Amino acid sequence: MGRDNENKKKLKILNLYDTYIFFIFFRGHIEQLNCLYFYWEFDLNKLYLIINFLISTSLGIFIGLRHTMNEVRKNGKWQVDFSKLFIIGFPLLFISLYHIWIYGDIQILKDIFVYGLGSLRIFGLSTSSVSLFQVILGYIIVTSFHKNTNRA
Repeated sequence: MGRDNENKKKLKILNLYDTYIFFIFFRGHIEQLNCLYFYWEFDLNKLYLIINFLISTSLGIFIGLRHTMNEVRKNGKWQVDFSKLFIIGFPLLFISLYHIWIYGDIQILKDIFVYGLGSLRIFGLSTSSVSLFQVILGYIIVTSFHKNTNRA
């Protein structure tokens, strides 16, 4: 019986690694499609940027699922850590949507981000760093939910 549980645990860990690898390769595939589209059309496909954002954020949520599963097992009422969401999550959302807003069709957002916040490029806000911020955003979102176990 103990050996059976050990094998199930190893299988779960293997499935987690497979899912991580799938997310990473799928995200890379979407980025390659975006590069090819840019090469052919000399324009960025906004849909690829949105899909890339969703995949990266989902990867962060997936990484934080272990925390959520531990919270599900606890007794108590669910609470949201709004201070964590506003102090850390909102700026990460702002930076995570940087490429979508720059290459989008809303002119006022282009003006704000390209001319008003052009200094973000000075700090090395590249595609890879924006993707990292998107993963961290997903992790922050999922770990902001917890159960209050205090008995009053």
